[in-house]
Amino acid sequence: MTIVGWSVRGFDGMPGAQPERVVDRIEPRLRDGAIVMLHDAAERDDFEPAAVEALPRLLQAIDERGLETVSVEELLDGEEQVPAPG
Repeated sequence: MTIVGWSVRGFDGMPGAQPERVVDRIEPRLRDGAIVMLHDAAERDDFEPAAVEALPRLLQAIDERGLETVSVEELLDGEEQVPAPG
């Protein structure tokens, strides 16, 4: 198992999160190699995470900066894998 952390967190999965605030939090931190953590569903299915509505604006910002989206597997492909101790 490979443990991967994130470098940008949108706080989008919290009840009452606003899509505009999610974009405002993430957009300035978009750069090559950034790992953005977003939610596609609520833990108890009792609300829609703000990322669902914020995603089109985030993808536009990524495109405008000349960046591209890749999966975590693609991002880590070819990087040296450090085994866990023990």
